[in-house]
Amino acid sequence: MRAPAQPRRRASEPPSRPTPAPPRAAPRRPDPRRRSKQREPAPTAPAAGPSAIGQLADRLRERRAAVRRLRWRMVTAIALSVLVVAALAWVVLASPLLVVRAADVEVTGTTTLVPEAEVLELAAGTHGEPVARVDTGALAEEIRALAAVRDVQVRRAWPNGLSIAIDGRVPVATVADGDEYAVLDAEAVTVARRAEPIEGLAQVTVPLGEGGAAAALEAVLTVLAALPDDLGEQVISAGAQTPYQVRLTLADGAEVVWGSAGENELKSEVLRTLLPTGAGVYDLSAPRAPVTSD
Repeated sequence: MRAPAQPRRRASEPPSRPTPAPPRAAPRRPDPRRRSKQREPAPTAPAAGPSAIGQLADRLRERRAAVRRLRWRMVTAIALSVLVVAALAWVVLASPLLVVRAADVEVTGTTTLVPEAEVLELAAGTHGEPVARVDTGALAEEIRALAAVRDVQVRRAWPNGLSIAIDGRVPVATVADGDEYAVLDAEAVTVARRAEPIEGLAQVTVPLGEGGAAAALEAVLTVLAALPDDLGEQVISAGAQTPYQVRLTLADGAEVVWGSAGENELKSEVLRTLLPTGAGVYDLSAPRAPVTSD
């Protein structure tokens, strides 16, 4: 078999040269900046084994037990608080430890017109009653109903007593009222009645119950209440036809024309100054120009 014929070269064509291979590109160096931007794979959590599950269960049981203990403690604390309050309430309100005892009832401010025995008799109804349950207001009203009591304060005196403070009315005069003598204070309140006049109190000559006597009586009592003790002790009687004609009679028989119930302090000073003169009449109706006569 004949081999294929080779193509002829033309005389004018130069012999062909082998085509040079393309130069190889230099290997690139890795850029550290790009490497840092690549995300690292996230670490995968290790699979929970039997021991981890057991630990979690133990923790849950411990937490539940702690919650139960806390609840029991709260319930116990509340129960103890209720018991303590109940015990205190029983001691204060019902026990015989804090009851009123007769020896621990104290009364102050009593006078001959408001005797201590009378006040203690009214307070006797509280004996044996728990101090906290005593109706101090009701007891005060009973005592205030006494004629010679202006006001009264009743307070608890722990652990077993009461404190009763009397503000009594001060008598300033007596006035004939029928077969008796009414004892009056400065407000014309009858604080007592006596068969005889009380020594040391002036007798008022204004008859009670007559028309217009109320204003005259008020003026006389105002003057008597304003007199200093040293002058009041010398007055044995007082009277007035009108509120502007108050007259006083002294123990030595001298008469004092007092006039109205105004400027009582000034009139008292003038009378104290004039008494050493031994006059029979002292006219103080105009205290800045007093007049004396025999």
